[in-house]
Amino acid sequence: MNEPFSPDRGISQLTGLADNLILQESTVYVNVRQEVIMVTLDKVHLCLNKHLSRINQKTIWHAPLAVLVTIVVTLITTTFQDFVLSAATWRATFIISAALSIAWLCRSAWAASRISTSMEDIVSELKANEITEPLTGVGITRSPSNHSGFVVEYE
Repeated sequence: MNEPFSPDRGISQLTGLADNLILQESTVYVNVRQEVIMVTLDKVHLCLNKHLSRINQKTIWHAPLAVLVTIVVTLITTTFQDFVLSAATWRATFIISAALSIAWLCRSAWAASRISTSMEDIVSELKANEITEPLTGVGITRSPSNHSGFVVEYE
């Protein structure tokens, strides 16, 4: 029956009372479906390196923008002089360079916008070439070492 709390019975009695209270006063919804991806460490490294490379490629437009800003500032603030080439030639060279930098910037920005770096891409890549039939004769247990991993045993 319901006995008063005693130090001898300790925390187990209190836990039992809490469990009963929770079960009586709660509605429980079970949604514990999970997907497990079993993959080798080298495949994880390759996938993450590829993803990191994609993330870095999303910033490829920074260089052409910096070059364009430099050229535009030069065109605005400089009075070109005759030195090796005529002043008009220097000005034309910088205008052509600005046009090429704009083209480079547009191409780089377009390429960066088409690169996908979502988590779903990583998961999809890790799931690629998956075995869809259930594995029979496989036991999964906690690792006996200090690691928090699991050990997969095959019969």
